[in-house]
Amino acid sequence: MGYSKKDKFLSMKNELEKEYYESRNDVNLRNLEKEIEVYLKTGMINEIVVAWKTGKIKQDGNVYLPIEKEGCYYNGYGKKIDKTELIKYLNSVNTKWETLKDESDFKTIYQALNPENAPDNFGAVYIINLIYFKSKMKWPIYDKFAHMAIKSIYMEKEPWEVYVGDAPGKKEINKVVNMYSEYIWLLEKVFDKKDISRDFDRALWAYGHHKCEVKDE
Repeated sequence: MGYSKKDKFLSMKNELEKEYYESRNDVNLRNLEKEIEVYLKTGMINEIVVAWKTGKIKQDGNVYLPIEKEGCYYNGYGKKIDKTELIKYLNSVNTKWETLKDESDFKTIYQALNPENAPDNFGAVYIINLIYFKSKMKWPIYDKFAHMAIKSIYMEKEPWEVYVGDAPGKKEINKVVNMYSEYIWLLEKVFDKKDISRDFDRALWAYGHHKCEVKDE
C-alpha cells in the first residue's frame, strides 16, 4: 500500500501544530492552550472558554480576557453576544449537565441544552464547544476546517478538494446532529475513536486551512 493521506498528516503533525500556534501574534497560544486544558480536565465552562472558541480573546500580561465592549462579547464573525444573556445560558448548561453527563446520545444532549435559549449570535458550534468542555473531551470539539481536514484524509484527497458547508442554525437540530455525526464518523474511521486529544485537534485545524497554490481555471 502506498503513502496515504493519513500517513502524510501524521508526518506533518508537529509542523501543523506549529502553524496553529503561530496563527496569532497578539496572544501566546501555547500558554493559552495550557490554561484551556485545565478547563477541559475539570469540565469548567465560562466566558474564557467561549472567547477562546470564538477567537475574540486578548492577553493582558499572563491573563486572558474576552474582548468586551458595552456589555457584549463577540462571536467569530464579530457579531455581538450579550454578556448577561451568555452568563445566564452558561449557568443553565452547568445546571442541566448533571443529568446529561452519562448520556450517550448527542441529539438528546443538544436538545436538553435548549439551543433556542442561547444568546443571539451564539450558534451551534459554540454550543458543541460547551459540550466538549463539560464532557471533558468525551464529545469532540467541532470546527469546519477540522471537518474538511478529516474528510480529505478519509477520502484520500487534499483539504481544498473537499467541501464542508457552514454550520446550520442552532435551532435546526436535525441538521446540527447530521453535521456533527458525520464529523464523529470520520474521526472514528480515520483514528478509531472520536475523543481525540488536543494536539490532533490543533493539527486538523491547521491542515484544514491549507489552500491549493494553483487557482482553478
